[in-house]
Amino acid sequence: MKSNKKQPSIFEVFEQFNTEERCISHFERIRWPHGLRCIRCDSERVMQFDSHGKTGKVRHLYECVDCRYQYSVTTGTIFHDSHLPLTKWFLAIYMICSAKKGVSAAQLKRELKTSYETAWYMAHRIRTAMSEDVHFCEKFSGIVEADETYVGGKGKGPRGRSTASKVPVIAVRERNIRQSPYAGCRERLGERAC
Repeated sequence: MKSNKKQPSIFEVFEQFNTEERCISHFERIRWPHGLRCIRCDSERVMQFDSHGKTGKVRHLYECVDCRYQYSVTTGTIFHDSHLPLTKWFLAIYMICSAKKGVSAAQLKRELKTSYETAWYMAHRIRTAMSEDVHFCEKFSGIVEADETYVGGKGKGPRGRSTASKVPVIAVRERNIRQSPYAGCRERLGERAC
């Protein structure tokens, strides 16, 4: 059965996640679907409060009443210890998941107005999280598209596919994507990705 759910446009994504508060609210629903809990002791007795960080930026924090542990919604996730707003992270995830041929760090840098190092860091963390997700790395089914290329610099010696100096890169994509939270995002690169 085909899914009637189409992939949202970048405008729809930005409209839905255009503020830090909306991103936090969405991420809370994903992280704690059965209600807010302490990430250390699993207690349900958690207080929410806002604090001002060193830069004056408002920080949305939680404190467990039982173990007194303070944390944010991003603690222990790919967003942890990042000074970038979640709005940029969410847009980067959308761009990486919706691009058929991948997104380079240079493109993320241009689109999100960050430094190259920050864009590379974001892309690396997002791809690592995708590869570690059990549901994301399920086997493909139905119609599957595959392509390959060989990556390597210009060098002396033989040309073509059989050269030992070039690295093969294989991409596999499921054409008829099942209805899942990862719709439009089921791609696997190389043999180390999953």
